[in-house]
Amino acid sequence: LSGENMEKSKQVLTEILRTMQAEQLSLRSASRNAVGIELKNALAKQLQEYRSIEQEACAIASARGWNIERVHALPNMLSVRLSKFALAHPKSDSKIAGMMIKSSTNGMIKTLNLQHHGPIKDARIVNLTQKLLDCEMSGIQQMQGYV
Repeated sequence: LSGENMEKSKQVLTEILRTMQAEQLSLRSASRNAVGIELKNALAKQLQEYRSIEQEACAIASARGWNIERVHALPNMLSVRLSKFALAHPKSDSKIAGMMIKSSTNGMIKTLNLQHHGPIKDARIVNLTQKLLDCEMSGIQQMQGYV
């Protein structure tokens, strides 16, 4: 890859990692607040899928010697909203699923924006981006049953 393509790939990978980390924070918060075992299991499955994508992204970054900032210290809006919701209202799987659908939709929009801001010529990054989109869509579909 040329310098410009390499920089674009690094930017996309950075955003993929940030999205993965934010989604995992949201899923953990949602899981803590979920009532039904079926929803808890669905959230656990999604968390596992996001971890897998994050691990693949980290492996790509490591193999290329890229230092990618972690997002763990940043507050996550969905986690904050879920915590406030849990304190203010009786727990509701329907509301939690709705919030997760919004979170996944936002993740899809971010990922699609990355794809549309110039072609990515890095096959590994293109494949990882598609895995992320597929994961977000799967999460939305799973959560629809709980709304």
